[in-house]
Parts: sequence; structure tokens; C-alpha cells
Amino acid sequence: MLKPDLTEVTQRDRQLQLLQAWHYRRQQPRLWLASLGLVWSLWDLRAEWALMAEQFTWAALRYAMLYHLLTWLVLIVCSMSLAGVLIDRCWPQRRDRRLQRQLDRILATGTRHPLWKRLQTLSPDSTHASSL
Repeated sequence: MLKPDLTEVTQRDRQLQLLQAWHYRRQQPRLWLASLGLVWSLWDLRAEWALMAEQFTWAALRYAMLYHLLTWLVLIVCSMSLAGVLIDRCWPQRRDRRLQRQLDRILATGTRHPLWKRLQTLSPDSTHASSL
């Protein structure tokens, strides 16, 4: 069996680290927007929550959903977005496999991909933080 060259492995690890850092930076604004959307929608529905806490009826829930449709849509979309991010962070092996496939696609695409140049300019003695 052929052993991979040590510099190749370390360069690939650095490329994966750069890709992971880029992924987190791209994901962070979505987390903030989803959190703000959740807070806003819960605040907008505070009167309906109080009414339903006092005495829950299906009519009160239906009223809240019909007359606050945008708020409910924001609540659902933001909840699903946050759940997706939390699920992604719960299974790091799955995320790492996805990042490796993404790295392979970027390297196969070549110069047409915007991240290709950054991934290729990583030298063995540089850190991924200085390349960002």
C-alpha cells in the first residue's frame, strides 16, 4: 500500500479547516437572523399566547394563525432553520464528509470556483486564519 505524503495530508487538512471556517462564517448571519425572527414572532404573538394560556381553544389557535399569518410563517421558517443548524452541529462526521465532498468538487472545478485560489495558496507553514 502506498502511504500518502505527509505534506499532502496536512495541506488537505488545512484546506478542510479553511472550508469549515468559511462555512461557519457563512452560517453565522443566518443564525442571527433566525434568532431575531423567532424573538420577533414570539413577541408579536404575546397577546394570543396569553389568551391561549388562560383557556386553550382550537378557535383561538385558528384565529392567531389566520390573522397573524406572516408571524406564523416567520416562526415556522426560523424554527426550522435553527433546527437544521443544530442538527448539522450534532453530527460532525456527516458534516465532515460533506465538507470533504465539497472540497473535492472545488478542486475538480478548478479556477472557475471562487474558493479555489484560496485553497491552492495554502502553504504547509501558513495557518488557515491568515488565508481568510
